[in-house]
Amino acid sequence: MRKEFKATALLPTNADLVRDIKAPADFVKHFHPILQVIAEILDEAVKGEDSYLTLGLNRNRDTILMTLHTGGSKLYVGGEDLVALGSAILEELY
Repeated sequence: MRKEFKATALLPTNADLVRDIKAPADFVKHFHPILQVIAEILDEAVKGEDSYLTLGLNRNRDTILMTLHTGGSKLYVGGEDLVALGSAILEELY
């Protein structure tokens, strides 16, 4: 079954979110989960496993959606911005 993601209207503020975080601890808190999952998928792919990810918007264009493909299975993780996406990754994977 496909997971439904419902978000408010997306705003083009993701670059500002990244740029405005000055404290290293806040940057790690919000964005480390995203970088960690990217690194893990890349490592699996380099080892020859059928692993990759896609990042974009869902069909309704109201959620940022990351789809993780590993060994024939998929996991969908979404949020209204990069901070919410990082939180969703923490909930789903770690």
